[in-house]
Amino acid sequence: RQGAETLAALKNSIKNDLSELEKTKNDRETKEKLIDQLIEGNPFPVPPTMVAQHQETLAKEMELYLSQQGIKFEQTGLSRKKVAEDMKERAEREVRQSLVLLAVADQEKIEIPDEGIEAHLQEISKNSGTNMASLQSMYDDPGARERLRSKLRQEKVLDFLLEAPTIEEKKEENKEEAKADATETETNDLPSGEEK
Repeated sequence: RQGAETLAALKNSIKNDLSELEKTKNDRETKEKLIDQLIEGNPFPVPPTMVAQHQETLAKEMELYLSQQGIKFEQTGLSRKKVAEDMKERAEREVRQSLVLLAVADQEKIEIPDEGIEAHLQEISKNSGTNMASLQSMYDDPGARERLRSKLRQEKVLDFLLEAPTIEEKKEENKEEAKADATETETNDLPSGEEK
């Protein structure tokens, strides 16, 4: 009996985890499509220096990731320069994305206060089992902290844009409001004591 309940609880837990993973995947795909639309709808030249800096950042991140796995760049046959060159297209897209989303953030006055950064770090600590003190020391560097703030702002903008009603939804809302106003006007125009 106890084993059956435990098994049922385990199945439910797995089902919930899979459902959450599917939702996260769908959310990510929706956000990627939204980013594509924003980039396509707002073409502009990207400063080459920003792209080059971002290429270098992506190469450093790759090097850090490999070192955490106990692998050195030399072992892969790659160099940071080669990785940076390979990352050019991705770097340009991410710079475009950042500039567009941060422009929306400025327009809509979307900010991430320090408390938001702390809350995010606590969430990372809880989910990854990383010591909070070591996470905070990683983000003591003002540059790292501002990059995190920028990333969180961009995520908040995407959430804001996904929650905002679309043009079609607004048209429908306006039609419904106009219909309700017309009905109310007709009722108010009737002589007292009469009903339509």
